[in-house]
Amino acid sequence: MKNFSALVLTVTSLFFLSSCASDEEIADELIDYYNNEWIPIHAMKRKELGTSKEDFRKIMMELEEGYEKEAIELHENDIIPIVDKVLDRFESIELKHRKVKKLNKMQIKAEEHGRDLMTSGIDYFKGDLSKSEYIQKDNELKRKYDEVNEYLEKLMENYNLEYDKTKSSIEGYYELKRKEE
Repeated sequence: MKNFSALVLTVTSLFFLSSCASDEEIADELIDYYNNEWIPIHAMKRKELGTSKEDFRKIMMELEEGYEKEAIELHENDIIPIVDKVLDRFESIELKHRKVKKLNKMQIKAEEHGRDLMTSGIDYFKGDLSKSEYIQKDNELKRKYDEVNEYLEKLMENYNLEYDKTKSSIEGYYELKRKEE
C-alpha cells in the first residue's frame, strides 16, 4: 500500500509539473505574440487610420454645411472597417499560455470598445448622443488601453523582458527582448 501511494503521488506530481508552463515558454510566447502579432497589427492600424484621422480633422476644422454626413460616411466607410480588420486579426491569434491569452483578450475588449466608440461617433453626428456621453466613452477606451499596457508591463517585469531600443521602432513600437544580464 505504501508503494502504491508513493507511485500515485509521483505520477500526480509529474503530471502536474509537466502541465505547468515554464517561465521560459511563457516569455517566448509573449515575445513572439508582441513582436509578430501585436506590433504588426498596431502598425497597420496606425498607418491605415492615419489617413482617416486626417480626413476627419479636415471635416471638423471646416465645419461646412453637411459636415455631419461627411463624418458619418467616413466612420462607416473607412474607420469602422479598419477597426473590424484589427479585431479580426486579434481574434484569430491562437495562443497556448493563460497569461498571454489574457493580454490578447484584454486587447480584444479594448478594440471592441473602440469599435463601439466609432459607432457612438455616428450617433453623435446624427444628434442621438450628447458630446459628454461621447467623451465619457472615449475616456473609457483610454482606460481600457491603459489597462492593457499596464498588464503588458507587469508581464514584462515578471518574465524579465524589455523593449529592444537597439533596433529601429516600427510605427513607434519597439520589439520585446529578454533583458540582458
